[in-house]
Amino acid sequence: MAMSQHAVDGTLDVISGIFWMKWTTKILGPAVMSFMVVFVVTGFVIWLNIGFSEDFLSRWIRSWLFGWPVATVSVVTFTPLGTVITTYIRTKWIRETQ
Repeated sequence: MAMSQHAVDGTLDVISGIFWMKWTTKILGPAVMSFMVVFVVTGFVIWLNIGFSEDFLSRWIRSWLFGWPVATVSVVTFTPLGTVITTYIRTKWIRETQ
């Protein structure tokens, strides 16, 4: 018995929705967070190094544009390791109080 086109379309919509949710959780979330963190950190470090000089803004934007992709890839890559380390610390070093 063949599936109706409506059933096939519904199944594809479900698969597409699951893929979209996983993509946004694994890629978009870290990209947004690293956008904000790198924006603040690069601005702060540039200010510490050169102060508010004439080329402050151009250096800040350049540093942010180079740093943001690196931070995003790093977060996506190292999140599983960070989870393992966090779980280890929680189970070995922090006693539960109940």
